[in-house]
Amino acid sequence: MKKNILLLGLLILLSGCTTKYNLTFSGDKIKENIDINIDNAEIKLGESYVPGIESDNRINNILKEDQYPLFNNEKVKYDKKVTRKGSYTNVKLSHSYTFDEYLSSNAYLTCFENKKMSKNRNSYSLSLNGNFYCLYSDDIEINIKTDREVLKHNADKVKGNTYTWIINSENVKDANIYFQMSTRYKSTNTILIVVAVVVGVVLLGGGFIIYSKLKNRDSINEI
Repeated sequence: MKKNILLLGLLILLSGCTTKYNLTFSGDKIKENIDINIDNAEIKLGESYVPGIESDNRINNILKEDQYPLFNNEKVKYDKKVTRKGSYTNVKLSHSYTFDEYLSSNAYLTCFENKKMSKNRNSYSLSLNGNFYCLYSDDIEINIKTDREVLKHNADKVKGNTYTWIINSENVKDANIYFQMSTRYKSTNTILIVVAVVVGVVLLGGGFIIYSKLKNRDSINEI
């Protein structure tokens, strides 16, 4: 099976799968993790394709190729784990980069029409927009996780320190991701202050309720 496969056009769309593309910024490293669930019915369908021709299917590439399947780049060797789970098969691919190495990754270079990732003394910023060329399933969930202070973002949803964007057929030609974070890590002192304020509010509220009940009881006794 040929290893060099165009990102678009030559491969079938995986309608029976879900894809998550995760970037974790931790310390001076960027960890890339691709998490794919493929319906086993799609795998059987893929087995009917003849490898090495223009209809070369990405299912076999995802499951069988030694090199990673989604973003063709012979410079990177991914850690790969394939697990069968009931009616679907899960594939996990991961690799760690430095900041400069990620700028040369194929995911960054080829998936978005317009891209800019930069850093200065105070912040890191990532801007990705225009056509998205790596929609291999019905939709793809892009997650950015960081232990640094987030300054600006346009995420579709946020949970804890994970920022999520969804790209599908509706926005694939006009995707838009913007994320800016500080070079500083989240302040432990700030977290402690927030916790202290919450605890204080709870204690004050509880004290007020107890005081009200005692006052009402005294009023009844006086009657």
